[in-house]
Amino acid sequence: RRLLSRQLRHIEPQPFLGMKNFIGYFLDNEPSWNAYHIFEFYLHLANDSPGSQAFIAYLKAYYQGSIKKLNRAWRTSHASFESIPGTPPPKSDSAGLRQGILNAWRTEVAGTYYRRYAAMLRALDPDHLILGIRHQGLPDIEFFRALAPYFDVHSINDYNRYGHLRPAYAELYQATGKPLMITE
Repeated sequence: RRLLSRQLRHIEPQPFLGMKNFIGYFLDNEPSWNAYHIFEFYLHLANDSPGSQAFIAYLKAYYQGSIKKLNRAWRTSHASFESIPGTPPPKSDSAGLRQGILNAWRTEVAGTYYRRYAAMLRALDPDHLILGIRHQGLPDIEFFRALAPYFDVHSINDYNRYGHLRPAYAELYQATGKPLMITE
């Protein structure tokens, strides 16, 4: 919440309230959202922190309450879900692990973050659009789809100096039904 408050201070929507020629707000510019780093961050939180508790609850749901499934996927031998915080992250050399839990948790965290961020901004200025986060290049489709409910428009920085529209843009549009804005 503190991070959101700091970011909203940078937005300062007050000067834009009631402006008819103002389109809206970008919430972020080319954020990293590195799945492994986010996973590792939550893994190292103290057991009693809300973030750690949410992380463990997510792991339980993802692995259907089976520590055996988690251990098999991670190649570990955890006694319980509650013993996971503070342990080393699973080796990310497995494509299945990277495409599975790491990306799933990253998407969960980003979705929660932007849901709250967009709600705070909409409460301050309900009359202007939320123009997304200006993805750097083409985003992962699941990540893109997960953020769709919080944005009015999706923005992509695609450094294509010749202006050729990629076929992937049609796929992104089909996934959300929301306009795309190629911003660079």
